[in-house]
Parts: sequence; structure tokens; C-alpha cells
Amino acid sequence: MGIIKKEYEIIENCSFLEFNQRRRICKKMDGIDALNYEKHLNLGWRRKKNVLYHYKCEECAKCNLYKVNTFLFKPKRKHRRLLNKTNGHFLKTNSLNFTNEKYELYNKYMLAKHKKVVSENDYIEYLTKYFVNGFELQLYIYDKLQAVAFIESLRNSVNLVYYMYKIDGLYSDLGNYMYLYMFSFAKQNNLQWAHLGHISAEVPRLAYKGMYNPSYIYTNGLWV
Repeated sequence: MGIIKKEYEIIENCSFLEFNQRRRICKKMDGIDALNYEKHLNLGWRRKKNVLYHYKCEECAKCNLYKVNTFLFKPKRKHRRLLNKTNGHFLKTNSLNFTNEKYELYNKYMLAKHKKVVSENDYIEYLTKYFVNGFELQLYIYDKLQAVAFIESLRNSVNLVYYMYKIDGLYSDLGNYMYLYMFSFAKQNNLQWAHLGHISAEVPRLAYKGMYNPSYIYTNGLWV
């Protein structure tokens, strides 16, 4: 099962809502099996590197965890149009590893979205270590890597840890492609749920997830 250490808390600036602070409850894990890890996800925990965490902000309830029922998910018209535009698309799964190609894509994505770059060691720590049954879902278009989703495959769900895509204007909706492909992978592998992290109507980079249904948010200890 692995060891989950004593909880501790951090007060930090909120990365979702500017000028807000948040309270993060954390506990380090020294190895954890897929079943126990999935139980934590279902109880509102997330993972970054080897730390499980959840937010407990008494003054704010604007961000909630979000998951989609992949068995019942039906693509909207615009999603179906996307899936029909697959000329030159090639999708493959791969083990977690470091390559210069992915590292370059990651930093270009980070710079465009978050105005920062990271070291090779940060990439390795965040996107190749501590995963539970982790793998990469890679999208190539005409033999060029365009997007990568970093996913964990558990007993009854997939968990999206992170995804990135090429931002150059040549191909639009790469983010949507990756979500749709992930839902398809989950359904084909009899995994009912897709954990997508946090959602907030007040944060554009989170709010778009609301287009995927049927979905549930985690609030007051329940998925509703």
C-alpha cells in the first residue's frame, strides 16, 4: 500500500484567483498502490510529484474538483467536427520519459501560458516520477509532435496529471483533441471516470472544462 505521512498545511498565494490566498492540506506519499491512490482521488485529493493535497479555503469555494463519466459522455457537434478532421493525425501511447523534443514543447507551452520556463530536472521530477500506472498519450500531425497528455490509469478511472500542446496557430483545438482522445481511451479500457483536476467559472483556463458532460464536481465531501 505504501506509506502516507502525517498531514501538514501550507498557506500560499492562489494560482487560480489573483490576490487570493489558499490553504493547502498536504501529505507526502512514499509509494502508493493504485487502489489506495484512486480512493484519495475520490475523496478530493490531487497529487503533485510525491505530495497528495487538497485545498481547504473557508472563505472561498470558487474552485472545485471535476470529473467526467466517460461511459455516458457524448461529443457535442463541435467535438464531432473536430474528430472528423483527423487527416494526418497519429495517436500513440508511450511510457513516461524525458526527451529534448517534449522538454522544448513543455517550455514553449509554459512560457505562453504561465510566463516561465523550467529546468530539465523540474520536468523529470514533475512529469516522469511518482506516477501511479502513468503513461503518455501523444498526438502527432504529419509526423510532428503536437500535444502530450500525462495520464494515470487506475482501477476505474483515468487521472489527467498534465497536458501540453504546441501553440503556434497552425492547428487549433489541440487541447480539445487531447480530452476527447483521453475519454475514448478510458471508455475503450472500461474506465468509467476521467479526473480532470479543478474547475472554476471565474477562471477561464479552468472554466472550459464545463463543456464536457455528464460531469460532477466535488463539494462539501460529495460528488454532485
